[in-house]
Amino acid sequence: MYTPLRVLCLLLFLLTGPTISCVSSQEINSGMESDVRSALGNLEPVIDAIVAEEMEATHLPGVAVVVVHEGNTIINRGYGLANISTAQPVDVDKTLFRIGSVSKALTGLALTRLIDDGRVHYEDDVSTYFDQIINLKSIDQPVTVKHLLTHTGGFDQVGLNRHIYAWERPLAERKKQRPSLAQFLGANNLRLITQPGHVFRYDTYGISLAGLVLARATNLSFSQAMQEEMFIPLGMKRSFVEADEAHIENLALGYGWVNDQYQAQPYEVYVTTPASSIDATPSDMARLLEALTGGGANSRGRLFSEKMASAVLSPQFRPHPRFTGITHSLWESPSVDPPDGPAVHSVGHGGSMLGFWTLMEIFTEKKVGVFISTNRNWEAGGGPVHLGTRINKAILDALYEEQPTAIVAEAIPVNGRDLSDYEGNYVRGTYCQSCSMQEFAQGAWPRGNAMTIRSTASGLEIDDEVYYPTKEADVFVRDDGKKEVFFGRDEKNAVSFYVTSFGPTAFEKLDD
Repeated sequence: MYTPLRVLCLLLFLLTGPTISCVSSQEINSGMESDVRSALGNLEPVIDAIVAEEMEATHLPGVAVVVVHEGNTIINRGYGLANISTAQPVDVDKTLFRIGSVSKALTGLALTRLIDDGRVHYEDDVSTYFDQIINLKSIDQPVTVKHLLTHTGGFDQVGLNRHIYAWERPLAERKKQRPSLAQFLGANNLRLITQPGHVFRYDTYGISLAGLVLARATNLSFSQAMQEEMFIPLGMKRSFVEADEAHIENLALGYGWVNDQYQAQPYEVYVTTPASSIDATPSDMARLLEALTGGGANSRGRLFSEKMASAVLSPQFRPHPRFTGITHSLWESPSVDPPDGPAVHSVGHGGSMLGFWTLMEIFTEKKVGVFISTNRNWEAGGGPVHLGTRINKAILDALYEEQPTAIVAEAIPVNGRDLSDYEGNYVRGTYCQSCSMQEFAQGAWPRGNAMTIRSTASGLEIDDEVYYPTKEADVFVRDDGKKEVFFGRDEKNAVSFYVTSFGPTAFEKLDD
């Protein structure tokens, strides 16, 4: 269960090196004449070097990197070990990685397929599919399918009973212990606390409900619906809502790095499978990215129409027209490392499972998709994973001679304006706002540390930073001109949250 680093390094050099997918010559030749694909193809040694450095410096047992351009896979490489004790190398065609919360994006995209062909509609009231929503604030506006896709349903983030722990029990027993998705959501877990469409709140419960809508609209289980609506059409033959028995031997083992040794992690079993539980090979994720960058289809089949593919890469909700938002369960981002990075638009999602870290991202202007995964994460031990930032920066350096910079509003003087409306304590909204002390004692998601906003003669102080007003209502710019905040208001025109220009997550104003 434990392997010293020097032994692992010896195994890596003797047994593996980088393992490379046999991407067909047709895939390579079909587009390497383009400048973008040539630039990406030339990145292989750069990515190899980055991966080698990060594997050694941050103790990553195995890594997979996929780069796709306009429907063609350019790079698909595996490195290191999927299982240390058996010396099983990462094989991009066979090794299953647990993609964690990237599952949320895949769930949303599968539901998008149903919207595209008219089986489900954006404005459908989700209570027609599942009516056990507890309306804690007597809100009269329905939650729609679009709200689920954009994490704006207004649901509380309860955090209770999502895991089946009992690590000592066999995996099959733990899975049998799990209630159905409908049973779980109906057990006081769908709690409506804010007006739908008002704020972005990273939403495990809304996207789990989206998975149930997908299942009920297709008259299949969620797992079967993902096969029928995404995996089979795109030729993703080794993708599963939890690996089945026939493929479990190909599942990478997740690790932590503890006391200078690798520590194997158990397979997590979630009740909220649409939010967390897809296992897939790098090659299968390449096929998904081929469709997302290739007008909705790859060489094996079509996920949705070209029109919908364009919509998927465009914002569907933004808290402010110039700020980043979210599309069909994919987060927008204007840069690799905000606020100091380039202002290159992308959509994507990250994921962290016990022993696994994953990133999927699409740089929309160049139609370049990236998938990166490794079988170690911070939660299991060993610190953060830096692969995503470094590889994405290398890709953007190759794609852009001069990368664009963010445009921000110009600061103006306060001129005696009263800024007291903005003062108060704010906290990230992804916690249980309706939970009792008993529920918190049982493991409900707690509230994070509050940030205090104070007004001064020149502007606002936010978390030890200074922001000045601009000509745009409720928009303030940081004193270095690199970052903005926008304050949203409720139906009574009172300030109720703020967001930064680099992410849709609302920091909600506390009453106390």
